[in-house]
Amino acid sequence: MLKLGFLGFGEVGYTFAKGILEKGAVCRVYAHDLCQNDGWKGEQIRARALETKVVLTDSVEDLVKISDIILGIVPSKASTSAAQCIAQYLTAGQAYCDLSSASPNVKKEAAHILKSCKGTFVDGAIMGAMATYGFQVPIFVAGEKAEEVAEKLKTVGFNLTYTGPEPGNASAVKMLRASFTKGIEALIVETFYAASRYGSQEMLLEVLADTFDRESFKETVNRYITSDAIHAGRRADEVSGVIEFLKQSDIEPFMATGTYQRLKWSESLGLKEKLKGVTPQDFREVLRLYPQKDSN
Repeated sequence: MLKLGFLGFGEVGYTFAKGILEKGAVCRVYAHDLCQNDGWKGEQIRARALETKVVLTDSVEDLVKISDIILGIVPSKASTSAAQCIAQYLTAGQAYCDLSSASPNVKKEAAHILKSCKGTFVDGAIMGAMATYGFQVPIFVAGEKAEEVAEKLKTVGFNLTYTGPEPGNASAVKMLRASFTKGIEALIVETFYAASRYGSQEMLLEVLADTFDRESFKETVNRYITSDAIHAGRRADEVSGVIEFLKQSDIEPFMATGTYQRLKWSESLGLKEKLKGVTPQDFREVLRLYPQKDSN
């Protein structure tokens, strides 16, 4: 029987424990939370543990000693200190999976810390909103033995995808996804804020919907990256005009300015000349031509 430990028993841990219980998985769940004995937070933690049949341990040491796999469900700022604490007690045959939203470099540091013991470190990244997915939230994992750990967690119902042997890979995907989705959010806000100043938001909505509804997301990514290699310079000139338009409308062009800078970067690579003006069929051909380091 798998013995699963949760370092931290907040909303995420509670959702996981509830999901495991509802699935009737053959698994024992333990948890330790720094707030489990503090005021109303402690009351909530203890009530949720009772509801989901989770055994709260008195210390991190007790949690590690009794668990096969420990899931670190802590704030990103606590990722390193959590790894340092776990490393004191983790032994061969045990695994620690850091599910915090810490950066790839922090996850690599945590992996390095865990090398001091004989246990296994897994970089984990929760790839969606718990409120939307619940227990079935997609989780990406990376690390030397991450695939093996993932298979064990799948037996109790976790939805995991192995991304590779290097710690930090899973978190990199999470951070880039966040950058993209939040960037889209900010771009939409800037665009429709400007449109509302001219009363054209409804027309713009229809125009953009017609543009993007015609193809899949993968097709959109391919079209933009491949055509950027050839047309980045011309597009930068167009965006330069947009920046002036927004400024004249008393709207700070945050996103437009960033767009201009990235397009000028693309132009500076000289890809149009390298490709002799021919748009590639596959965006991966363009990615292979990008420099390994982004210079200013």
